[in-house]
Amino acid sequence: MAVARNDSGTAFNDAGGAYVTSVSVTGFTVSAGSDLCLYAGACWGATPTSITVTWNGVALTQVQVATNGECQTKLYRLIAPATGNLTLAASWTGAAPVVIGCGAFSGVHQTTPEVGGDTVTATGSSTTPSRSVTSATGDATLVMSGSNDAGTGNIAYTTPEAFTSEWRKTTVGEAAGSMTSELGGTSNNHTFTTTISDLWAAIGVHIAQAEAASTTKPMFRGG
Repeated sequence: MAVARNDSGTAFNDAGGAYVTSVSVTGFTVSAGSDLCLYAGACWGATPTSITVTWNGVALTQVQVATNGECQTKLYRLIAPATGNLTLAASWTGAAPVVIGCGAFSGVHQTTPEVGGDTVTATGSSTTPSRSVTSATGDATLVMSGSNDAGTGNIAYTTPEAFTSEWRKTTVGEAAGSMTSELGGTSNNHTFTTTISDLWAAIGVHIAQAEAASTTKPMFRGG
């Protein structure tokens, strides 16, 4: 069963502000489907601790983190999330500006949803960074990228449309972020731009498709 996007609602979901300790997102729907997995990405313009991210009150598991100065980007997931128009929420210790959003997929392997050896992280300050993530036919890639403007509040954060933008936020206090996905392919290249040279941190994962149901017929022996 190939991986497919499985959500609806607001084109990108974001929330936050200058130096808060919690945030919630509504307007996003996980559609009904088989072998579901919800991914949530966030970027903080500081380095908070004790972060908890939930969907409908159920905690997500942290997949990976990438930190560059005060830019802290994290990716989380929840296997078999509740379906419907529910709430994505996060809380942490240490007030910080934040952007956060999510995307849902069907056809995802329910035991090992990511191919661990293909997970990549990168940091830098280029205005045109990119991430190449290994994939395979029937699988998908997902990249969460965030940037921090060191207090100018003036990032214009864009993503080319050659692949799907799960969500995008140009400026919230001192943080900006974008989550993109691409289905299939052997190596999917995700690019993004910032209008000023700024600290950024990105995470890329290879999402594995669910195991196909066995078509082997049982063998019977006559007596």
